[in-house]
Amino acid sequence: RLDLQEDSSSTVDFSHYGIPRRLKEKEALDMSFSSLTDFPEDVLTEENKQKIKQLILWHNQLSFLPLSIITQFRHIHKIDLSYNHIRTVPCELSLLPELTTLLLVGNLLHDWPATKESSFNTSLTFMDLSMNKFTGFPRQVLCDYASIQKLCLARNKLNSLDLELHSTHNFRPGSNVTCLDVSFNRIQSISPKIGRLFNLKSLVLQKNVITSLPEQIGALTQLTCLDLSENRLTSLPSSIALLNSLQYFDVQANALSSLPSWETLVPRLTSMKRLQLQDNRIVQFPACWCTLHNLQELNLSSNRLSQVPNAISQLSSLQTLYLGSNQLAHLPEGLLELKLVQLFLEVNLFRAFPLKVVCSEPCPPLLSRLRVLSLAYNSLRSVSDFPFKHFSTLDSLHLGGNQITDQLPLDIFLPSLRDLHLQLNSLVDIEEATDEDKIPKLSSVRELDFSYNKTQLAMPSWLLLLEKDKKIQRLLVCNVPLASPPSSPSSSSSCSSSSSSSSSSSSSQNPKLSTILSMFVNSRISLRTPGLRDFVFSRGLPDYARGGLWMLWSGAEFYRKHHPLEYQQLTEHDQKNPSPVAGEIEKDIGRSFPVTSLFSGVAETDSLRRLLHAYSWRNPRVLYCQSMVRDAQLNYNNVYNRSDRLAQKKNKKKNKHT
Repeated sequence: RLDLQEDSSSTVDFSHYGIPRRLKEKEALDMSFSSLTDFPEDVLTEENKQKIKQLILWHNQLSFLPLSIITQFRHIHKIDLSYNHIRTVPCELSLLPELTTLLLVGNLLHDWPATKESSFNTSLTFMDLSMNKFTGFPRQVLCDYASIQKLCLARNKLNSLDLELHSTHNFRPGSNVTCLDVSFNRIQSISPKIGRLFNLKSLVLQKNVITSLPEQIGALTQLTCLDLSENRLTSLPSSIALLNSLQYFDVQANALSSLPSWETLVPRLTSMKRLQLQDNRIVQFPACWCTLHNLQELNLSSNRLSQVPNAISQLSSLQTLYLGSNQLAHLPEGLLELKLVQLFLEVNLFRAFPLKVVCSEPCPPLLSRLRVLSLAYNSLRSVSDFPFKHFSTLDSLHLGGNQITDQLPLDIFLPSLRDLHLQLNSLVDIEEATDEDKIPKLSSVRELDFSYNKTQLAMPSWLLLLEKDKKIQRLLVCNVPLASPPSSPSSSSSCSSSSSSSSSSSSSQNPKLSTILSMFVNSRISLRTPGLRDFVFSRGLPDYARGGLWMLWSGAEFYRKHHPLEYQQLTEHDQKNPSPVAGEIEKDIGRSFPVTSLFSGVAETDSLRRLLHAYSWRNPRVLYCQSMVRDAQLNYNNVYNRSDRLAQKKNKKKNKHT
């Protein structure tokens, strides 16, 4: 029994049910991960049951919602029964007068029972039914819970969004709903009754198979967020323009070939701040859409645009513009009037700087505020026409994957520069500073990347001196062909030499493969194409390159670059609060690969243990399963110890039972 007095301990021992749990708050009872098949009634005294406000029972083996919870915890505010095996919910649940939050994520629910006419809940505001087995929209939830505001039904098997709501109670069903999430389902159509949810502010329909929208969607005048990404929309209804409170509109990854020319309707979208139109088939961006004066972010990447209207200068509040992966060869002069902070123009057809700027004239607003500029993977041949003197705030410049052949001028090393990427070009050399006054004043550079240029690029003395003084955190000059593969730091000399010889012969036999690997491994480029995929599947990859390419093509390399402290924070958190699955991890670490030399040492085993503990904290919904040890060991072996993997491969040929 647990005493909840002020001087009582906060530790609760449920060792006879499973893992000991900790009571984090005086009014919360946490019995998660206890292998419960039924709720134990003798845990608390009758007096203390009235004090409990939160009941957490996730990750157990409950097949039903115990009625004892409803009868004993009359003042409960939150019930979390996620990740159990619950198939039905008793209609008496509506009798809890103070229940505000109900979480039933990851169960086996397929229907919702109707309550009695005289017993409906007026306090529940948030219900999460994600990852269940619903095939039809549970309309009874909105009919029996008058005050529900947030309803999440993501990752079910819904076929339609049927909102034929009929309630026997004295209120209008769904009138208080402000957030509805039905993403990752199989919804093909939306009921015209969607307009009845007139207080709806957020509607998430991501990852469905919707082909059209009803005109009644324009009745949601309070809507601020509308996510229709990853569907099959070919057109938009004109009633979208009636959503004058809409701030975030996402229709990326659909089948839109054009945007409607609503010259009189688009100006009504006065609250629009973010417009996501990427990954469609849009050929032309209508000028009427440039009247969204409060728009801050516009994403038109991965479309089929060949030009941008000059009226884009009317987007006075625009800060971020994505135009990558199109067919643009030039940009309108009106773009110079914008006060952009980020401009992305990668993978287009530009042969020179896309805007005409006269250095003798005053600095345009665009260049005075721009901080990020990407012109990677175009057809640039020179940077001599870049107006570097006007870039007063630019800190990130991406010019990789072009055809730049001239000498790199000193003007490109701006005082505000933090990232400069010039990999995969044909640079000859970098201008030498003849006077100390001409040496660029680089103070906080994170990365200068000159890797994989077609010539042996010589670094000037002033640049090497700045690196020596640690004013440059990372200087990449990888011009060595990959005929001699990089050796693993943890490998022995004998294994490294054998790996080098085998890979050298592999690359000499396949020069195209050597070129591809040089582009990807040396420059860490995560570009994936169907042609490259077919080539890799048909020809295969040498063992020394698989680790680096795995980190690239899985996205792990770039995620680690943008979140450098996340793993450290997770491990520090695990040291203070041991993982709830530490016991299971400890059982499986030593028995998964008992004969593998890579994990025979204490240090290697500790690194594997830290990795599994950190993942359990980062993804609490999954936590841990036994196969993760095997996956982690194989990936660790592929990425960090390639020579040991080669040795195991040779032993496997000798002994089929290895």
